[in-house]
Amino acid sequence: MAIIARLLQLQTPDRDVLPIQHADITRADNGDVLLRFKVSRTVYNTIDQQALFHLHPEVRNPSFVGSFSEHQDIEMSARLHPKIAASLSEDGDDALAHAVQAAPLEAPCRQTESYYALSVAQRVHPRIKTGFNTRWAEHEE
Repeated sequence: MAIIARLLQLQTPDRDVLPIQHADITRADNGDVLLRFKVSRTVYNTIDQQALFHLHPEVRNPSFVGSFSEHQDIEMSARLHPKIAASLSEDGDDALAHAVQAAPLEAPCRQTESYYALSVAQRVHPRIKTGFNTRWAEHEE
């Protein structure tokens, strides 16, 4: 796991900037590039309303019926599209993190729609989270 930045900016389809916090990125053994990060509840509301990261209602696990607290960050994980992942450094997680962080905002690896949300959760207690997984966590795009 390589920490990209305390704050990383991604670009939405509307060309707005989406700030994500405490981002880390890894390349799994199968070649998938996984991004884990936190967002404020306000930023999550934007993600939710605009279905950023391909987070459409029909791909969410329907068992989650609760809501998230306004006072805690939301933790998310997402998978980078395989074609874009293949274009990034394979020289370890630090090189991968540097490539993403150094890329211009318009680069495919900095676009929200290049990633597929795998999970969304919020810590409700030091050892307990609430949230949901998506179908993207079960299937390749």
